[in-house]
Amino acid sequence: MTAPATALDRLDALERIKIACQGGTSPTIADAEFLATAISDYFENRELSFSAALDIEPQSDRRDPRDAWNARRRKAPIRRAAALIQAVGIERRDILHEKLTRYFDGTWRHERPPTLTSNPHRAGTLKAALWDILKLWPQVPSKSTIWRAVEEEFQDVDYL
Repeated sequence: MTAPATALDRLDALERIKIACQGGTSPTIADAEFLATAISDYFENRELSFSAALDIEPQSDRRDPRDAWNARRRKAPIRRAAALIQAVGIERRDILHEKLTRYFDGTWRHERPPTLTSNPHRAGTLKAALWDILKLWPQVPSKSTIWRAVEEEFQDVDYL
């Protein structure tokens, strides 16, 4: 059995295991073996922290891999929200940032987890996308973060 290649892959595996367990289903064999190996390593070595056994512990000179993982997960709802705004380019980014800021400063205070665990807004609406963005990281992303998330979507398109 080979463990997932990167810390982000290992965090993805843990997320899949969590979702499977919450849904009352079994995780994939590969994900279950990864977790079982990490748990065995943790029990056998008293010096080892659980995050080190999972191989997701940040190195002293590096960022916590959970930060990069959460940032990557947040790109999809940012793209969904941007697609709902009738503007393009920098104007779209600025409008989305302004709407996120207003939502964060107002309604979000009463709707944020743990107050609510599921999105209270109708799927496909801008408010639902704003809630999803802030649930993953409870602060308004910068304009440059919004820009990178939206622009990467268009870099993947093959125009030829």
